[in-house]
This record gives sequence, structure tokens and C-alpha cells, in this order.
Amino acid sequence: MKLYKGIYISMAAAAILCSCSKEDPFPDGAEYDGPVGQILTSCLAPSLTNEEYLAATRATAPAADDFTVEIRKAGSDNVYKTYRYAEMPEMLTLPVASYTVRAYHGDNKDAAWEEPYFHGETSFDIKANTITDDVEPIVAKFSNIRVTIVFDPALKAMMSADTKVTVKAGEAGSMEFAADEARSAYFRYVDNSQTLTATISGIVDGSQISETKGYENVAPGNHYKITFRMHNASEDAPGNIEGGVKVDASVEEVNMNVTVDGEEDEEDEVIADDMRPVQGGSTEPDPGPGGGDETPDQPGGEAPKAEALKPDPNGEYKDFDTLNLEGVNIITDHLYAAWKVVSEAEGGFTGFKVVIDSETLPPSELGGVGLAEELDLVNPGEFEEALEGLGFPVNIGGKTEAEFDITTFLTLLGALGPGDSRFIMTITDANGTTELTLTLRQQ
Repeated sequence: MKLYKGIYISMAAAAILCSCSKEDPFPDGAEYDGPVGQILTSCLAPSLTNEEYLAATRATAPAADDFTVEIRKAGSDNVYKTYRYAEMPEMLTLPVASYTVRAYHGDNKDAAWEEPYFHGETSFDIKANTITDDVEPIVAKFSNIRVTIVFDPALKAMMSADTKVTVKAGEAGSMEFAADEARSAYFRYVDNSQTLTATISGIVDGSQISETKGYENVAPGNHYKITFRMHNASEDAPGNIEGGVKVDASVEEVNMNVTVDGEEDEEDEVIADDMRPVQGGSTEPDPGPGGGDETPDQPGGEAPKAEALKPDPNGEYKDFDTLNLEGVNIITDHLYAAWKVVSEAEGGFTGFKVVIDSETLPPSELGGVGLAEELDLVNPGEFEEALEGLGFPVNIGGKTEAEFDITTFLTLLGALGPGDSRFIMTITDANGTTELTLTLRQQ
């Protein structure tokens, strides 16, 4: 899997000298007759560096204006002044001293759905009768822990509806993922508490299972995508053994604070069942799925892969922009929304599910355009005609390639008002499973 590479998001203007039309009364009406200086608040504008977050979560990037800014005297834990950045005066007047400033967005809860937390700090000095206009920028990084649970389709088909995964992180963070939960949970990072556990429990293939897997190197700013799947009996992989049923797990770890540096994409770290059983599971050493194979998700070769299709230089969309399958696509009148998916496995595609997660086309509205929240491109049923009309291939079981072109569908999405629409595709063949998320944004 590829490490998401995106763009550096500039959320505020660079520090510039500006007029002193607004000046902060100091200090909050209290009397002070000591030496003071000033700082341009444009110097304290937080900026965000976080491509994976933008590409793969339903939330939108927080704006600089919405950050909370706390100012402290250096070495002190007491907050001297607090502002919402949008409400700060153009210039602050402060006593001569050294200061630290902290900018943050979010509540940093022990555990919550879709609530990322961003945090950054810098420091500056105030000198008497001087305007400070050059400060090390505040780079606000994603600073809690993101967890997503994925069930392989083969396992999901054998699970009871009440099967769940309970994830615990830190001292008090705990969330339950139902079998149909597509959201990510966010956990507070606690120093010296670096263990993440995921307990799957329920009935699988008629047998009750309960097993806990643990990962011990949890770090803030990372996304842990935990995939559960049925154990392949031909492989010597760890798993739960109750009633003859085995379940494996693997973790994809993505650093959500990586910036563009001009280098080629690196590979994400995939921990080959480093989610070790820590309670109620196997105590044998963990060789990982496939007994140590290089690609745990792909026992027989490479899993399905996708690539954007470029406009035909002689065709209808010759001057259009190519789709970005790893980031957010802004809906415009010149976006070519076309891609293909390829299977290298014998027998081609065995499963192809599409979940539509749209702010502008919620489940209550999808029926009006002939769609449903969850669709099956192998067995489309009553949605076959509507899917074909919108540019989705159907009845693709056994095929080794499928092409999508939903460019005309963008007109409908664009007319529904601002918001994000995500198409989450789970593609399966004999080599494994790939999850692809296409994000379209109407501004």
C-alpha cells in the first residue's frame, strides 16, 4: 500500500507588517506600568501539514481561524491569554519577557468518533518598544491516534450481525466498532502508555470467538488500520482457535504528518500480525499471516490495484484534470472522474462492494437517484441499471479489469451543495483485498 502523499496546506498568511488599527488593551484592564513590546498576531497563525487526514477522513481540514491560541510566559504552566485565532487583534501588547504559544484544534478526548486533534507550539521574545514580526511558524500536527477497523468480506459474510471489535488505547480510551462501522475512532495519546488492543468477539461460522490482539508501539500522529480476516488453513498464522475457527489480524500504520519532499512515494508500514494476542488468544510466536510471507494481505500475489485514467487527448474530456485517487478531488467542470481496477489473480474479482458516504447524498436521498448506501458490483440486483447509467461497471465477478467513469455523475453531486462524498470500495480476488477511497468535494 502506498503512503499517502499530498500537499502542504497553507492555512494562514505569512508574517507581514500591517497597520496598527487595532491594538490589544493590556493586560485585560489591569494596571501595568512596566516595559512592554508588541507582536503581530499574523506571526502566530497556525499552519497544518497533514495529507493522509485530508485524503481519508470525512472531516474537513480545520481552518487557522478556528484554532485556540494560548499564550504563556516561558517556564510557566499558567495560561496568560487565550484567544480564538479569528478573534485576535492585529497586534498584541505584552510585558517584556519570553513566551511560549500553543495552538490547538479539537478537544483531545479519551476516545471519540471522527474527532482529530491538532496541536503546535512556538516561542518568542517581547522586547521593550519593539514590534516582533519574525517568529518560528506554528506547525499544527495531528496529535492523537486514529484507528479504523476493516473486516475482510470473506470474514464478514460468516460473522453474526452483533460481532464487534472493542479497541482500547491509553488509560481510559475505549470504543466499540460494530460489524458495519465505517468511521474512524480517535484516541488521546498518553505518555508511557503505548499499547493499543483490539478485541474481536461474536459468532463466526457458528462458533463463539473472543480474541484480543495488541500492538505495543503506538505513537501520536499515526493511523492504525486493523484488518480482520479468516485464517487460511494452509498457512501457519496465529489466530483464535475456538470451535475450529481462526481469525487473523494485520495492521497498516500510516504517519499522518508526512509532508511533500519531492521524493517518490514510500511504502506504508504493514505490521504482519504484529497485533499479537495478549489476552485469551494464542501464546505462540507470531510469524505473521503466511508464516512470514513478504505480503501478508496477498498470499498468492498482488491484491487488486487501481489507477486513474488520463483523458484521451483526442476525446471529449481531452482538457480535463486527472483524478487523484489518494487525495481530495474538488468538483469542477473540468474534472475527469475515471479510473480502472485490475486483478492479477486467477478467477479475477470475487467481491466488489461500494459504500457511498456522502454529506450531500445521505442514505435517505440515495433512493431518489436509484442507489443505496451499500452496493455490490458483482451482484448489483435491482441497482444494475442505475449503476450503469452513472458510469459504474456491473456484474464484474470473474473479470480481471473494470473501468469507471462517473464524470457525468459529478454534475449531480455539484448541484446538491457543498460537502464531501466518499466512495469506499472493497475489492477482493484470490490474492487478497484492497480498500480504495475516492473523495469528491463540492465547495
